[in-house]
Amino acid sequence: MNGPCTAEHCGTDPVDAVVERVMTGSGVGAALGLVCAVGGCRGALLTALAARHLLPPGVVTASVIGRGEVKHRQLMAIVRHVPGVSHVSVRGLGGEPVHPWVAGQVELAGVGLTVAGTAREAAFGANLVVVTGFDQAEVWPAHLANGAVLVNATGREPDRVMLAMVGRIFVDDAVLLDRAELPWGSRVEGDLRQVLTGEHPGRTGPDEVLLVELLNNRPMRNREFSCRFNQRSSSSL
Repeated sequence: MNGPCTAEHCGTDPVDAVVERVMTGSGVGAALGLVCAVGGCRGALLTALAARHLLPPGVVTASVIGRGEVKHRQLMAIVRHVPGVSHVSVRGLGGEPVHPWVAGQVELAGVGLTVAGTAREAAFGANLVVVTGFDQAEVWPAHLANGAVLVNATGREPDRVMLAMVGRIFVDDAVLLDRAELPWGSRVEGDLRQVLTGEHPGRTGPDEVLLVELLNNRPMRNREFSCRFNQRSSSSL
């Protein structure tokens, strides 16, 4: 199994590399494309970036809920690129196990690993919760821990369950946001570029629960949307 953003793929600290490019004028999507040639790792890098800049200071207990390679890439990015992680609880939807190679890498990193029986169990007490897949039959948490960051890496609209658990919403790249088409668009506070550059303060209280929507994980809705993204990315390079 291939790991996510390793030094061989993206450099010794790909998250810092993305930040550097954003601070010099690149959009988030353009910076990701320049730093990481491995398409599947980009969502995982965005999660690490959001965690570094939106979590309150202190120990990180994480939860990854989903299935397949995307789940494993997110897990590895958290362990490798989010400082202060002490434990990760994983729920593989449908009872999918954690790949043995990934479990071994987590252990080598000195991070505790638990395989949870439900999404609610996995998210209990976690202050970083990453969802890579959704199943209506799953037992989902009704609320998250104070100060938590919830990352929607499913590539689809946030479910009402997600929206009910959070107070404020950020997106990875506002150029991909069409507020008029999204019922939750008016709740978006800003994007990761604005947080990195100081245009937006990001977290304003230690107990607020934030949702980060990874729009770069989604297919473009239409050609016009794709062209708008490409124009913004090109002008930022």
